[in-house]
Amino acid sequence: MITDSRDYERWTGAMRRDRNDARVLHYWGQFTPELPEPYAMDGGHAYRKAVSFEELKRDVDALLAAVKKTFPDATIEIDEEDASAHVVLPDDRQMWIEFRATTHYDAAIRVPEEDEEDFDEDEDFDEDEDEDFDEDEDEDFVDRSAWVHTYQTSRGDEGSAVFWDKQGAGWVSVGLTAEGDELVLLRTWVDEDRFQATAKELVDSATEQEHVAEGVELNVASERVVVAYSPHSWLDIVGPARLKKLVDELGGMEPDAAREKLYQTFRAHHEDRDDAAVDLKADGAPIGTAVRLQPGTYRVSFGSYDPEGETDEDGGAAFGVASSVSDVPSCKRVGSASLPTV
Repeated sequence: MITDSRDYERWTGAMRRDRNDARVLHYWGQFTPELPEPYAMDGGHAYRKAVSFEELKRDVDALLAAVKKTFPDATIEIDEEDASAHVVLPDDRQMWIEFRATTHYDAAIRVPEEDEEDFDEDEDFDEDEDEDFDEDEDEDFVDRSAWVHTYQTSRGDEGSAVFWDKQGAGWVSVGLTAEGDELVLLRTWVDEDRFQATAKELVDSATEQEHVAEGVELNVASERVVVAYSPHSWLDIVGPARLKKLVDELGGMEPDAAREKLYQTFRAHHEDRDDAAVDLKADGAPIGTAVRLQPGTYRVSFGSYDPEGETDEDGGAAFGVASSVSDVPSCKRVGSASLPTV
């Protein structure tokens, strides 16, 4: 995710929320077309909204009863602690059910399948959102590589971030111009340093493989932008030990003052430093960086390349670019030497 550092303070990542906040029944499996209404569906994932946890639990019980009535010999295992259930039929077909609270991360990663509509975790889900698609046949496929997601804290404070699909686990190189008006993210699949250098050189100039993410913009207000692996949050960076100590120290303070003190602890990692980029870590492991960008609105583009005529070992690359709108359509790009790996 790429976001202004102030918006990152409102992001809780994959941190579990209280189960009583759960409002959505999520299920998928190998025999859902055979279920009775209203639970039958033609494959994919289903999301059913409830107005309260009590209503959600009644819906879960009704779904399980429908499964048992339709398949009397089904084995059903319910994990109340994890808020999930697993169903296995005698022929080994299975179904999975979840009724836990939606995390910020859960909501954000579903956005690319939402047909470019604004996503709100309190709104209805698209029941066909995970339907299989063919990258070569779906004209809108490229638009799913970058998207904007808006989220809220439990107090109603709103944040927004750009999300980029880096196509699987792996390291990402992050670079920025000396002027602080363009940011580049680069993910490569290469086995040798010389191919890594080639990837960086190709990203230094606009290519035919680059696409503007329509309707996707990065807004920078605080001069610091966080580029981080999205399941993590600022609380992970502060760390559990430091967080516990702070909570103990702030026990007698007013909630708003205590919260601001926690934010200041996170900001101390990067805002008062002159470095163009500051590493962000959770439990000692790098999860991203905070870079200094000029305030303003940034256009977002992305792309990929595969080296024609080369061997599979040469790999390829995927990249994302955030450019100040004042520079569009010309893109300065980052010199390959200034792309540190984080």
